[in-house]
Amino acid sequence: MTIVRCALGIDPGFASMGYALVELGRASDRVVKMGVFETKKDTKKSTVLAANDNLRRCSEMAMFLEGLLRERSVVCFCVESMSFPRNASTAAKIAMCWGVISALAAVHQVSISQCSPQMLKKNLCGARDASKEDVQAALTREFPYLPGLVSSLAKSKHEHAFDALGAIVGVRDSDVLRLARSML
Repeated sequence: MTIVRCALGIDPGFASMGYALVELGRASDRVVKMGVFETKKDTKKSTVLAANDNLRRCSEMAMFLEGLLRERSVVCFCVESMSFPRNASTAAKIAMCWGVISALAAVHQVSISQCSPQMLKKNLCGARDASKEDVQAALTREFPYLPGLVSSLAKSKHEHAFDALGAIVGVRDSDVLRLARSML
């Protein structure tokens, strides 16, 4: 019986969370799926407290990620590390997304490896100030079939999915992923 181990890349976001599920291989990895999971604000703002709406959205994120965890044997969440935007509301929502990720990691005993946006760009493109287009081009060179995986996404959403995959590539030499590959 062959054991397939996967890494789940995540670009944390409250309204748009990028994800990439990658089967780890000894010689090369294979992207199984990637996309963007979206949550929407409740349209009945006058009758729904914002705090309750945020809890609903966190629950939706958790259920989506649970589905990916059940689908494959995930050994590591590879996450673009938390940035601290100047807007307090945005920072709070990204922190809530991180809360969901860290709780699921603890419950399922899955490790978390983080990759800063600068580290991701440096590892993929050789420059810490590479553009989003440079990152997407580097990932597409490594995984030529990516355009087919993101073809159903609006172009404006591609960057989230690519950032999630970039987080995996950015930490591919982490102890956790090296150990998972050695056990294949």
